Amino acid sequence: MLMKITTVSEISDVFSIFHDGIIEECVPAGDDIRMRIEIRYLAMWIRSDYTHFILNLSNVTDVAFRTWPSDLKSEPQDLYDPSVIFSPKLEILESSANDQLVTVVCKQASPDFEYGGGELVFRASAASVADQGGDEVSLDRLDRICKEYWEEWSVKNQH
Repeated sequence: MLMKITTVSEISDVFSIFHDGIIEECVPAGDDIRMRIEIRYLAMWIRSDYTHFILNLSNVTDVAFRTWPSDLKSEPQDLYDPSVIFSPKLEILESSANDQLVTVVCKQASPDFEYGGGELVFRASAASVADQGGDEVSLDRLDRICKEYWEEWSVKNQH
């Protein structure tokens, strides 16, 4: 059984940890959503050949995506259908929590869409994370992996 992440702030923290990760796949199942987050630089800390994590969101409501139009003269669009929202691969830039809502700032690079990114907003009662092999990954462990990665990156990139 996967350890549940139950506060809006903790759910937002998961998305913040997955900064630069790409939502490669999003599968709604009733009120739940399963996402495959491609983020090799963190996944390989668990096992060198891993490339992604699975994020399960429970009791998801009020899902919306406000686009950033590529044409600056165009108005933003509000999208509500998960199949439309997640049609392009969305790269996670940052996340915040406010008033029981999670807001994930994303960009997307496909020229097939008339926007370069936007803000994904939703409510969820809980989340859980698994590694590529299906093993539970707690928020504390994700946080440690992230901090270790960035500490190592900082040492390697000192000038």
